[in-house]
Amino acid sequence: MKARIPARLAAGVAAMLFNIPLLDPAWAADTAKPQKVLPLPGEVFEVAGRTAFAILPSSENIRTNRPVPWVWYAPTLPKLPAVEETWMFKQFLAAGIAVAGVDVGESYGSPQGREGFSAFHRELTERRGFSRKPVLLPRSRGGLQLYNWAIEHPDCVAGIAGIYPVGNLRSWPGLDKACGAYGLTAAQLGEQLAQHNPIERLAPLAQAGVPIFHIHGDADKVVPLPDNSAELARRYRALGGSMRLRVPPGQGHNMWPGFFQCAELVEFVIAHASPVAEREPTLALFREPPMEARPGAFWDWLNGNFDLPQLTRELREMKAKGMSGAEIWDIGIIRPHPDAPMPAGPAFLGPESLKAVNHAIEEADRLGLHLGLVASSSWNAGGSWIEPKDAMKGLYQSEITVSGPARISQVLPFPSTRAPKGTNGLPIYYKEIAVLAFPQATNKVISGPAAVINLSDKMMADGLLTWDVPAGEWVIARFITSNTGQGLMVPSPNSKGLMIDHLDAGAAETHFRHITDQILKTRTSFDALRYLEVDSVEVRNETDWTGAFVDEFRQRRGYDPLPYLPALKGRTFADPQITARFLHDYRMTVSDLWIDGHYRAAAKFLNAHGLQLVTEAGHGGYPRTDPLRSLGAGNISRGEFWNGRPFWVVKEAASAAHIYGQPLVDAESFTGWRSWQDGPLEYKRLADTAFCDGLNRITFHTFAHTPPAFGVPGPNYHAGEHFNVNSTWWQQSGPMLSYFSRCCYLLQQGLPVADVCFYYGDDAPNLVATRRIGPDSKRLDGDTCAHCQRPNPAPAAPLGTGYDYDVIDSEVIQNRLEFKDGRLALPHGVNYSVMVLPDRADMPLAVLEKLEKLVQAGATLLGPKPTRDVTLAGYPHRDMKIQAIADRLWGAGEVGKNLDRRYGKGRILSDRNRVREILQQQGFGPDFSYASPGKPVDLDYIHRRTLDSDIYFVSNTQMEEAEAYCVFRVAARPAQLWFADTGEIQAVPDAAPVAGGVRLKLRLPPAGSVFVVFGGNAKPTLPAATTPVLADLPAPLEIAGAWEVRFPPHLGAPESRVFDQLVSWTTIPDDGIKYFSGTATYLKDFEADASFLAHGGRLELDLGRLRNVAEVSLNGKELGIAWKPPYRYDVTGVVRPGKNKLAVKITNLWANRLAGDALLPPEKRITRITQKVPVGGPLESGLFGPVQLIRSANH
Repeated sequence: MKARIPARLAAGVAAMLFNIPLLDPAWAADTAKPQKVLPLPGEVFEVAGRTAFAILPSSENIRTNRPVPWVWYAPTLPKLPAVEETWMFKQFLAAGIAVAGVDVGESYGSPQGREGFSAFHRELTERRGFSRKPVLLPRSRGGLQLYNWAIEHPDCVAGIAGIYPVGNLRSWPGLDKACGAYGLTAAQLGEQLAQHNPIERLAPLAQAGVPIFHIHGDADKVVPLPDNSAELARRYRALGGSMRLRVPPGQGHNMWPGFFQCAELVEFVIAHASPVAEREPTLALFREPPMEARPGAFWDWLNGNFDLPQLTRELREMKAKGMSGAEIWDIGIIRPHPDAPMPAGPAFLGPESLKAVNHAIEEADRLGLHLGLVASSSWNAGGSWIEPKDAMKGLYQSEITVSGPARISQVLPFPSTRAPKGTNGLPIYYKEIAVLAFPQATNKVISGPAAVINLSDKMMADGLLTWDVPAGEWVIARFITSNTGQGLMVPSPNSKGLMIDHLDAGAAETHFRHITDQILKTRTSFDALRYLEVDSVEVRNETDWTGAFVDEFRQRRGYDPLPYLPALKGRTFADPQITARFLHDYRMTVSDLWIDGHYRAAAKFLNAHGLQLVTEAGHGGYPRTDPLRSLGAGNISRGEFWNGRPFWVVKEAASAAHIYGQPLVDAESFTGWRSWQDGPLEYKRLADTAFCDGLNRITFHTFAHTPPAFGVPGPNYHAGEHFNVNSTWWQQSGPMLSYFSRCCYLLQQGLPVADVCFYYGDDAPNLVATRRIGPDSKRLDGDTCAHCQRPNPAPAAPLGTGYDYDVIDSEVIQNRLEFKDGRLALPHGVNYSVMVLPDRADMPLAVLEKLEKLVQAGATLLGPKPTRDVTLAGYPHRDMKIQAIADRLWGAGEVGKNLDRRYGKGRILSDRNRVREILQQQGFGPDFSYASPGKPVDLDYIHRRTLDSDIYFVSNTQMEEAEAYCVFRVAARPAQLWFADTGEIQAVPDAAPVAGGVRLKLRLPPAGSVFVVFGGNAKPTLPAATTPVLADLPAPLEIAGAWEVRFPPHLGAPESRVFDQLVSWTTIPDDGIKYFSGTATYLKDFEADASFLAHGGRLELDLGRLRNVAEVSLNGKELGIAWKPPYRYDVTGVVRPGKNKLAVKITNLWANRLAGDALLPPEKRITRITQKVPVGGPLESGLFGPVQLIRSANH
């Protein structure tokens, strides 16, 4: 529901529109109102006899249909806020966030001051249209004031961002000085500190989940760090709260600009005062996107090697080209190159490694970049510090066969394991689980759990079992848990260690605490380090276990697993349902423990310190879990998409983010084995496909750190696109990175729009099938997942094109999904028209009970009637409950495909394939559709919605121009085209209302894309899009003839060569050119007739075809970089009559030189790589043309 803005605020906005220096007429009515000097224009007014102020954003940054987000500044004193805070305030205002405060005097957080704050909050929220939940900005003594108010009103606080705030009355001003404000003696105040001292009463804030950020110098003598922010952080984290503490070394209680120009503080305030889902896109941020929209990268430090000056250079280059930063990744070499051995670097997080990590953090912080850290050397999590008790565990067994009746007394064999052994030959860590006996059967079938006898109490500690064996043949199985011996996957040579026990929250805390403690040995705070990452689960298949597994199973599943353990080792029960259901319960318990003990425990620990957890927890690798729940347990969901391989799991990460309320959808991007064979055009096509899956943040895989001693291209990971400062086209990469950033900025706005949620059942591991694999594939989300070739539990093929969807899990259905305002709605605003059930007969009872409530309230469900539960608990009685509810919903007895019935206010259909038909019955035509008047085209799309705007991304998947009439399912509103490649905005006056939405014509170049925004209020930067005017135009002028091509020195090519024709370098009978990689410059003088230039309109230089990137200057004027078709430049006014000088720089890829060097002995090679990878080549390279001047009638 859109909130209405109160009349008083509306009047204030109107005043600003007319440049009247008022915020509200009532504030101007009192000629005797208080006076106050503010650092920026604002209004001073009075609340309950106290001086207050408010500074509003400019009119274009205020939304009249929602409350105004704001920052509450304290202390408001005669000289505060100060001019030094101007920069910080400007950042808030540019983000649409107001700044306000009230003077409550030297109250030291007393009840009287709190009353003044409450009156101020009521004034702004109830009368002025401000948001109910501001971010509090306490500076110095303002900490006592705002914290004490916040603790009593935690539901009115979005976050707290403090600048050396006082949190401890004992520390400042001291009880003797503060007691008067409280109307108490010092002794009385001391006795009542639990009611008045912020650090002693933080629990309500922690319970409400209020995030906190402080910046506080370690040389502060007035408000000492240890007694205030540091102690507050310790206590808040102990209460389960999240607090990030930034400690500038050597800084005291002063006006150091770093306190008031702290980008991290500003980012924190904007993130919490103005949540992403409530923002609107702006031109300023579209052109210069914020950090969270900019690409990052896996920054692999191969074999643990690093070069400090080169680390600095690489970070500077990342900043210059528009990246957000990188993710430090200590990693080994899988396939060393015999001709370029790379030495072993220092151990990960050892003293030398920490020096480099600290250097990177320091440099990134200075540059304003963000860093992440992969949470181990290689992946997934672990290291040399992991002891066997905290390492991965499995369930192991040994068996003997005995005959009875007889009495036996013998030592049972110890199960075989890969665990680290002690001096006694036994595993350093092991635990006895059970000794079980059951009748021997040739088919390994056990009649039932009652036939399994627990002999655990009959075995001594040394394994000696004494038992009176009944008649018959019996199997005695000894079950233990011990370490799997699973080490890290590909650690750097000096960083080997065990992988952690993913099912044990204590192991997760031990691991992540070690990492954070090590980092804080070298610095006072994390600063540029913003998150840690756990990568995909790629470990051996084991019978996963942990020390507390049996107790956890009993608690979570409701019965004892011990009698059923033989089913984990190849035995079955006579009733196949017993075996199947127990195995389901086992897998779900492993999944639950993995999620709680690894992802959720890691996130909880990191969040407490203000760090985030990025989880690549989907069904890449060898997963054990429910992937949606796993991804939802972290802070940022990460999928992956590969170049030239079917490994695409972006839709899975997007679904998890959408259903769990995560604003970012990240991916390990462009992974593959096409080393140095693709450039920015290929990257764009892949990224555009991933964007349409829901991706809105790119993390390049990989950006290898390249110490200069290792040559060029230099150190390389075995899989990835090797995008870094040694890329041939790195200097031309900025426009591509800007394109990605602008796309991600718009795709992070608002909420995703989807019509259907597909429930994928209750199992582990589970999967969300890939939607498509690269731009050249068709839709692949049918019966089989193209990524892993496993059956797709939630096929979306019946939905067809033009609709989007998410996949949903049991947890979200049970705990988050409601039927509201005619939609299946989640708490953060994402909603759907219908739900489609999986084509299976089983369903958890709790899920079906919730579905019944949803249908009664009005929901529509499509899918088969369930007949049984998934669990062994309560079997078979729970099946009868399932059948009773299913009979109420679907009707009694068997139902056919044509069932369509009402239940309560809702509707049940048995045929899930009718989903498209039902949507259209409900009045929901395709969200996006198109028709091409000429040759067929293939357009992909995704749609997001803000409170004011509908944002569509439309992508031409083909390498041919696409022209289509497109219909967007929106109400008629002004339409604009937002071009992510240029940052320009253009109005579309020809957009017309039609049945089903708004129709407009799009013409996209090969692999082109555009954002179509309806309802946005950004001012266009280009003339309105109109139909081209046909006119009598001259034919294109081809710049024909010979070209001089110059090559740089030391790369194997001649200094120059004349090309009589524009052909690929690979066709030239000169190995120096055929195998050249780098930038060559084409030079050409040409004549332009004055009569050709006399025609009006736009004049373009079209380079025709080329590989891979162009950079042009004409008559000494730099025209910029062309990295995707059409390779055209606006040269209106640049071409002159007569002679013109044209220079075209063409940059290709490393593949050519690498292919040539493979034919040469090592001492004659130009290139050097450290890992053996397949490299195709030589590849078509150069300028092919035709190069033409083209006159068009209009812009």
